[in-house]
Amino acid sequence: MMRHAKSSWSDGCLADHDRPLNNRGLRDAPRMGRFLDSISLVPDAIISSTANRALTTAKLLSENCGGFNGELVEYEAFYHAPPSIYLERATLLDDSTSIVMFVGHNPGMAEVASMVSENWETMPTAAIARVEFPVDSWVDVQSFSQATLVELWKPKEIDFE
Repeated sequence: MMRHAKSSWSDGCLADHDRPLNNRGLRDAPRMGRFLDSISLVPDAIISSTANRALTTAKLLSENCGGFNGELVEYEAFYHAPPSIYLERATLLDDSTSIVMFVGHNPGMAEVASMVSENWETMPTAAIARVEFPVDSWVDVQSFSQATLVELWKPKEIDFE
């Protein structure tokens, strides 16, 4: 799961849904894609909120995640979604998809990371939480209590360029 990269607040006339990434976001999103590629964690599919900042993050991630050749799906329900929406969407995944990237927003992203961790987790912009479900089929995903937070990468904490 990835929280969208840093967005711009420079145009007060834009609706929240339409806000673009700022310079840091335009730098961090591709960087996180290259990072995932470097650790061989390339998603089979990316499902993103339709908000401009999330969709741009997803596109930049996919373009910089070397081996990505999957589908990038826009999913309106991820716009400010609670954890239950991410869980519901996971149950709809095709079983040929073993690694999926959800790109969304806080507070939902931080809530999911915290639900699968033993601690309260923060999800700053462009952070990626690696969550694993021990199931053979996505349809068997019942709750986040099944899942484990394997790793949480925050752009400022990774030593990668």
